[in-house]
Amino acid sequence: MLRSDAKRRHLISSGRAETVRAFSIFALLMAVLVWAGHGVAFSDMSQLARNYSRQRAMEEAQRVADAVKVIGKSPVGIDFYRLRQGRKELERFLNARLASHPDLRSLEVRDRFGARVAAAESKQGQTDAEKLGVTLMAGGIPQGDVRVGVSTEAIDREIEALRRSLRVKIALFLALGGGLLVLGLIYALNLSRKNRALEQARQSSARMEYRANLGQGLAHEIRNPLNSMNINLQMLVEELEGVPGLEG
Repeated sequence: MLRSDAKRRHLISSGRAETVRAFSIFALLMAVLVWAGHGVAFSDMSQLARNYSRQRAMEEAQRVADAVKVIGKSPVGIDFYRLRQGRKELERFLNARLASHPDLRSLEVRDRFGARVAAAESKQGQTDAEKLGVTLMAGGIPQGDVRVGVSTEAIDREIEALRRSLRVKIALFLALGGGLLVLGLIYALNLSRKNRALEQARQSSARMEYRANLGQGLAHEIRNPLNSMNINLQMLVEELEGVPGLEG
């Protein structure tokens, strides 16, 4: 009985350890999968952020191109001589556009020969700028182009902000997931404890039933010979009572 109890306690302890180990492995796998997903998602988000910044820059270059076409409009296309005459006004316009877009480093207008007509640069300069351009079209004929310098530093700042935000959200998700796992582990251990208590009660009831059946069987086995002996003794007494000389 002592050996059986010791074995049962060993099995219970092993069951708890296996439950904790299973939850630990699941938590580790979940963290690895979430972190791997974070890497893939962030790579895609970084590319999206860069594309979005380029798209905004191209949209701004198109606005400037539309304004240049209005200012230099002439019957034969774009009058760059007029644009050079009003260069200061055009550069004020370009500087105002730069001021409203901190991620842009420069704006410049060039004619069909590539000569600069007007330009504006932000205070940060163009050292980290990525150049993009929009063609100036008039009557379906290229007349020049508007070039815009996009700040790669500004893009990197936006990406880093996205990274921090994503990391915070992942940390919150992992914390929530870890809390749910702990609650699940506690529930599983509690359920295991209740199952063990029910199993012990069942085994105890089975042992009591076995003892009762064993007692009944032993009583039956003892009672049968006693009944036989009692019947034989009664028969012997009756026979002896009929023998002469034994009375009295």
